[in-house]
Amino acid sequence: MSEDVNISLRELLQALAVSPEVKRYEQVRSILDEREDARRVVDDYRRNVYRIQNCPDSSVHLDELNALLAQRDQIRRDPDMREYLEAELEVCRIFQHICSDVMKVADVDISGFEESIGADE
Repeated sequence: MSEDVNISLRELLQALAVSPEVKRYEQVRSILDEREDARRVVDDYRRNVYRIQNCPDSSVHLDELNALLAQRDQIRRDPDMREYLEAELEVCRIFQHICSDVMKVADVDISGFEESIGADE
């Protein structure tokens, strides 16, 4: 990687590290980490969301969706858990935006690999 790219990457990483979004995420994560029970609930919810989002639609059952909605409702009632997920989502959206913009620089040809990597053409 060129030195210019390395320098710019380090600057981007530094900007992210001091951004209000990352600072907020780190703060609410530390609060949630002090509450082991809440952390387990949130992590279980995150795993379930990931699993359901990444499985074929035909294999998701109504019971699973209802259980996920019940978990979400439980989390929304707890300010620490709710704020953690909101802060995490905000940071993830920043990362998605960065990746999307970076991918516009070079149009990497993934034709023929869509099924392997789960991408849609």
